[in-house]
Amino acid sequence: MKRYFEIKEYTSFKKTMFYTIHEIGEDHSETDKFFLRFMNEKKYQEDVQTIKYWIEKIGREFGALERYFRPERKANALPIPPPKSNLRLYCLRVSDEIVILGNGGIK
Repeated sequence: MKRYFEIKEYTSFKKTMFYTIHEIGEDHSETDKFFLRFMNEKKYQEDVQTIKYWIEKIGREFGALERYFRPERKANALPIPPPKSNLRLYCLRVSDEIVILGNGGIK
């Protein structure tokens, strides 16, 4: 069975536009699936807030400069150190203005 995906706008800020991967026919994007999976688990709530904080901080203030992303094999990840986080949200940094957010998991 073939699966089809599209890139959709996720959130936009002054410095950076964030997109997400969305499987056609699914209710939620890959990024939404990540947040939905972890946001109600007490032990990961701080980690989820940290990732959301960095998305907004990068988008509003910094731009998607390389130094704000953790290198992970063929992709990047949020959050950057510090702080220490048990979760990773994988993404592709296309440029200083464009990031494609994916899904993630426990480190």
